Amino acid sequence: YALTFVIGLCVGSFVNCMALRLIQEGATLTGRSHCPSCGHELGLLDLIPVLSWLFLRGRCRYCCAHISVRYLLVELACAAGFCSILTVYDITLEAAQLMVLFAVLVCVTLTDIDAMVIPNGALLVAVLARAGYLVALVALGPGGMVCANANVDPVGIVTNSLISAVAVGAAMLVIVLVMDRVLGRPSMGGGDLKLFAVAALYVGWQVSLFLIIVACLIGLVMGLIVTYGTGKDIDDEQFCPDRPASAAAKSDDDDVPERSFSFGPAIAVATWIALLAGQSFLQFYLSLM
Repeated sequence: YALTFVIGLCVGSFVNCMALRLIQEGATLTGRSHCPSCGHELGLLDLIPVLSWLFLRGRCRYCCAHISVRYLLVELACAAGFCSILTVYDITLEAAQLMVLFAVLVCVTLTDIDAMVIPNGALLVAVLARAGYLVALVALGPGGMVCANANVDPVGIVTNSLISAVAVGAAMLVIVLVMDRVLGRPSMGGGDLKLFAVAALYVGWQVSLFLIIVACLIGLVMGLIVTYGTGKDIDDEQFCPDRPASAAAKSDDDDVPERSFSFGPAIAVATWIALLAGQSFLQFYLSLM
């Protein structure tokens, strides 16, 4: 658990950097980390997860500019998420691929909050992680260091994953197209649809139904907060002060409703809940019948 927590902190620090670079025009995924205010390259002592932020009291060592608490929170969230996955899936390849997915979920949450964008590259990482795990599951078989459940059918898991991704993606696309026609405006972004399909690739179509319901409930609460709570969108300057000025205008869709809000975070949280409790909820529901 201690090692997993530290790895989660380091991955959270990496995700913070990647999420910001993915939405910056002309930014590359290579090069040294630097202060977004003064541009000074950061040294090793500036990049220690959590401790650097606490030691520097949320300020840049070189220009004393404020460093958003978002960096600290994301690092802790990744560490906690990794430990929660370890609790359910033990030390297995299954847990490792889910940790990759969790990091991707955190990344797309940040990019969606900052710029209403869910990068295809981030989703591709999740797909490749799942593909690698499925290949290992078929080649090595369940049990041992591969899968916590030794009684699963590897071929059945592969088939269910592929069918689920296609079926859920297609079903959500049809629903969105109908809602677009009824509402007369876009009801959901293309990135959200792809994120649902990737989530279904991991959890299967049965648990996907639970995931979609949870995502909609979380999205409803988020929408009420955005509309009637703070009077601001959730990409508040206090949470993401380092986003580029043009980020708010960028989206996976050409036409984004003026009063739209980021739905990606709701899907990400629902996916995490489904990974931890989806099967238990499904068994409980079927037992009632």
